[in-house]
Order: sequence, then structure tokens, then C-alpha cells
Amino acid sequence: MKVVKGKMIKMKIALVKQDVYQDLYVGNKDMSLVELLYSSAGRVGPISLFDEYDCDFYIVEEENTSECHVWEKVMPKMVKEFRKLKTQTVKSVKGMDFHEPGSDKPNGYYAVKCSSIDWSKYDAVISINVSVPTTIPFQVVTNLKKKEDDDGEDLDPFISGVMNVKNNNTSDVSVSIESFTRVESNTTKNRNYDRLEIVAPNSVSNWNTLSEDESMKKISLGIFNKEGLYVNSNLDVELTKDQPLWLLENMDEIKLGTLKRATNLSNPYVSKLSFTSKHGKNFKGGSSKGKFNLVFKFE
Repeated sequence: MKVVKGKMIKMKIALVKQDVYQDLYVGNKDMSLVELLYSSAGRVGPISLFDEYDCDFYIVEEENTSECHVWEKVMPKMVKEFRKLKTQTVKSVKGMDFHEPGSDKPNGYYAVKCSSIDWSKYDAVISINVSVPTTIPFQVVTNLKKKEDDDGEDLDPFISGVMNVKNNNTSDVSVSIESFTRVESNTTKNRNYDRLEIVAPNSVSNWNTLSEDESMKKISLGIFNKEGLYVNSNLDVELTKDQPLWLLENMDEIKLGTLKRATNLSNPYVSKLSFTSKHGKNFKGGSSKGKFNLVFKFE
């Protein structure tokens, strides 16, 4: 619960499962509590969330990211069977034909894309397995019309999102990068993600004179602490935009710093992490794309 000027306010919560999950409700946020309860493919589940809190339920489409496929490692022999749930009810799954699901609809009937949901309106998102991916896009805009700001300084064509990390715990949390790896093309529906190379910034002697071909495929990508993180004193860099931690494929695990404990549960401590880059200037037509998995460890 939240307390605002002496009044108790219900938290806004989202409960989410993927369309390949074999249990719980088969419905959406527009259903009543009773309808949702009796739609279950199996167990009762955390139904009191919908009575005690302002809670919405979503079934989301299975995302093509490694974290959203962790469930495959838990029940590897059932992967093919559980994917039937996109179009069939739980009775069609091998070994679960004795079930009498409350809904005659498959999970896929109600499934929506994660990107279609406004997650910012929720105080908490409870995910069954890992249903919601974290995507942080970055881009080098090669056709900037305005090259300088009002002070005559060069505008940076590199654009990146910001990742907000909140600590709701009453104890400090250590933040590390566990791994940084490329997503291969055969897991991205055969889209060409092979051309973009992440390279060390000192591997290029002069980024400004990089050839057109190399400008289109080489980039250095760094992560930095925009605010809020107490940076690990053993890092060789200050973790600022000018001195970021440069990411390299298959890099070793490294601790970034510490996220301080929350003063109370309704006032989490927040850190903002973002990205910077070094890249060429001599762009030609077309585009080069890359897709990578950046895995954080919080402990």
C-alpha cells in the first residue's frame, strides 16, 4: 500500500504470463475477478491480488530474447508441447489431457505484445517466469540536418535510451554486468544483425577518418552511470560519459557499483544507466544493425 497524506492508496500492479505458460488464468484485464478465477487452466493462483490491490492481468506474446526463454531450461522436454498453448487449450498438451480448463480459449487468444502495454503506470510488475524483456535501443543518426548546437558545439548523432534501476530493498544491492553477447541471426527471424561490430575504442586510430565501409559497421559502445549508482572503487574508469565502461562481446563479469537501500518501500533508490559511443563520421546510404544481450547481476 501507498500512504499519501494519511490516506491508504492501492498499489497499481500488473500480473503477467507468457502465452506458453501452462497454468493460471486465460483472460485479460477486462475480466471480473470471478471470471478470471474460473478461467484458470489449473491452479487458483494469486487471485487475492485482484481483490486487495488495483491489479491488471495480461497474457503476453512470447518474446524473442534469451531471458524470456529461460523457461525452456526448466522443462526442456515440454517446450514443443507448451508452445501449443498459443493456439490450443491445456488439454492438448501431452500428459495434461485430464485437465478441465475453465476457458475454451487458448492463451494466444488474449495475448498482446509487451510493447503495447504502458508499464510506467504500474507500481510493480509480477512476472510468471520472465515474460517481459528489457530493451534499450541505441542509434547513430547518419543524416542529422543540424550538425551544431546553439553554442557551435558538434551535436552527437548517437542516441540511446536510459535504464532506470530501482532498489525497493532495505539493504544495499550490488550491480554487475554478467555478460555481453551477440544475438545470432538465426534467433532473430533471419534479420541481418551481423554487420555491426562492437569494437574497443582504441582499436581505431582515428574515428573521424574511418572509411565509409568501416563507419557503417564499426562502433564502440560504453555504459555509464548517469546518476544514483555508487561506483565500484576498483573500476579502472569513473563510469561517467567521458570515462564509460566499454562493452566487448564475451567480456568477463565486472561489478559496476552499489545501489543504496531504500529509505522505505514507497521511496525506492533509483539509478540511471545509459550508453555512449565512438563511431565513424563518413556514412553512406543504408543501415547496419546489431542486437546484443546485456545481462546484469543484482545481489
